[in-house]
Amino acid sequence: MKKFLFILLTALSFGTLYGQEAMPADLTGGLSGYVPAAEAGIRKETTAFDYRQTPEWKRYKTLKICGWTALGVSMPMVMVGFLGDLDNAYGDGKPNAIFDILVCTGVGLGVASIPLLTFAYINRHKAKKKAALSLTASHVGTIGTDSGRQSSPALGISISF
Repeated sequence: MKKFLFILLTALSFGTLYGQEAMPADLTGGLSGYVPAAEAGIRKETTAFDYRQTPEWKRYKTLKICGWTALGVSMPMVMVGFLGDLDNAYGDGKPNAIFDILVCTGVGLGVASIPLLTFAYINRHKAKKKAALSLTASHVGTIGTDSGRQSSPALGISISF
């Protein structure tokens, strides 16, 4: 489907390429009223479809935040629980179940962050694979038949896969 769309757009662009005419030249051989494109005052109004506007990208951002937060919270929980267990074992010797709960909860959060991050990066890959369509409407300054400047509308279409 992508190849067909590419061939179709290429064929359509050749029709506009051969329909253009040369600009009139003045007597000295140069272009009359030639203005470089940087100074022509081209005004662009762009409406672009970006992969960051897809639902997959929003899912990626949410899952990435949840995954890294779970991993970031689990590491201190495991460390505090482990150090608390060591202190209880070699300190006063009183059993304390709070530190065991911290270790188990921290390990559970750490293990849960792995699928969250995996699905986040799968959604990022899906979002970047979406076809992007960008439309640009602009006004291009041209030279008229009486050597006066005129403004012509132009439309640009960009499709990326």
